[in-house]
Amino acid sequence: KQWYQRRVRGEKLLEAGLPVMECPSHIVPVHIGDALKAKLCMEMLLNEHKIYVQAINYPTVPRGSELLRFVATPFHTPAMMDYLVTALDDVWNALNLPRSTQY
Repeated sequence: KQWYQRRVRGEKLLEAGLPVMECPSHIVPVHIGDALKAKLCMEMLLNEHKIYVQAINYPTVPRGSELLRFVATPFHTPAMMDYLVTALDDVWNALNLPRSTQY
């Protein structure tokens, strides 16, 4: 069920035009490409939408490769996944982040 949740979450994020990166695990990475904006995304998701996500910055990833790392679990419901996509869409628009499905 965890792999199903990961696949569904990735597909929903891609459908919203969010830059989901390939990953062979249950983690769903979303490319930001800017350390400050990754931190702002993380804070906005937590403070405005009550969604906890990890921002991954240098030195864990090279500069310019900053991302948000979502972990899909079997306990995430379809409604939770829809809420996440809506929240990310709001944050993406607020920060004027680029949309892409090229990752």
